Amino acid sequence: MGIFNFSKKFTAVNLSFDYFTTVKGMKKGNSFFLEGYEYTRFDDYVFEPNFKGFSIKNRDKVKAVIDNHMSTAGIKNKNISLVIPEQAIKVMVLPFENFPSNNDEARDVLVWKLKNIYGPEIENFNISFQDFKNTKENIDYVLIGLANQKTINEITELFSQFDINLVKIEIPSLSIYNIFDSRLHAYGEGDYYFVTFTSNSINIMLFEGYYPVFYRSTSLMKSPILIEDDIFEEIIQALRVSILYNEENRRGKVVNQIYFFGDALKKQAMEETLLKKLGENYVFTCLNLRDEIEFLCEYRDVRHVIAPAIGILF
Repeated sequence: MGIFNFSKKFTAVNLSFDYFTTVKGMKKGNSFFLEGYEYTRFDDYVFEPNFKGFSIKNRDKVKAVIDNHMSTAGIKNKNISLVIPEQAIKVMVLPFENFPSNNDEARDVLVWKLKNIYGPEIENFNISFQDFKNTKENIDYVLIGLANQKTINEITELFSQFDINLVKIEIPSLSIYNIFDSRLHAYGEGDYYFVTFTSNSINIMLFEGYYPVFYRSTSLMKSPILIEDDIFEEIIQALRVSILYNEENRRGKVVNQIYFFGDALKKQAMEETLLKKLGENYVFTCLNLRDEIEFLCEYRDVRHVIAPAIGILF
C-alpha cells in the first residue's frame, strides 16, 4: 500500500493501414513505463485513409481486432488516445505576426486565413492548433491540424461501439516527436530536421530554436517495413526537396543537424547512406526508442508499431 500514488496509467491504440496496436503504460514523474502491448497485423489494407474520409474496407475484421485487444490487454479504462495515419490529417505550419492569445480570436484568424486556401470547404474541417513564438524573428509559427469532420465522425462511431471514449487523436510523426523532444532539447541543438517514416509516409519537420517552422509529409511508394536501397532513395529525395525549399525560402539559412526515427531502422546503414548521398555538411543521428522508456513487459523488436501509440501518451 502506498501513502502517495504518483503514477497515472494510460492506454493508446494505433490504427494503421495494415496493423493495429494497443499499448498500456504509466508515467511516474518525467519517466514513462510500458506495461504491455498487443499487435495484430492485417493481411491487407483494411481501410483507405485520406483527407476526404475514412473508408473502411473490412469493418467486421477491424471490429474483431479491437474487441480482441480490449479483452486480451485487459483494458478497463475506456478513455483511450488514438493514433491514425498521417494521410488522414492535413498538417501545416503557418507564420503570423501578433497571433492572438485569446483562443476564440485565434480561431477566427485561422479560419479567415484557411479560407484563402480551401474556400468554403473550411466549414467542414475540424481545426486544432498550437502557437509557438519565435523570439529571434518576432513571428508566431502556428502548427495546424485539419481533419475532415466526416473522418472524425466515422472514427468515433467505430470505437463508440466498444464504449470507448476517444480523448485525443494524433498522427504518428507528432506522437513520435513527443518521445524525443526532451532529449533533443538536452542536446542543445535548437535548429534541426526531425524525420520519421511510418504509416507508409515520410514526414519531415524543421525546428528553429526548438519551435516547428515547417512540416511536410509524402507517401512512400514502398512499404516502410522493408528498409532497402529504394526506400533510402525515397527518404533522401523527400529530405533533399525539403532542405532545398527551406534554404531558398528562409533567406538561405542552412540547418545541418538531422534526426531520424523509422520503422525497423538499421542505424548504421541509414547513417552511412545519408552521409554518402547528402554529404559531410550534415550531421545525422538515428534515435532509439529504448533510450526513452522503461519496459515493464517482454520486449520484442516491434518498435515500428508501438512507437506512435507510446508517443501520444507522453
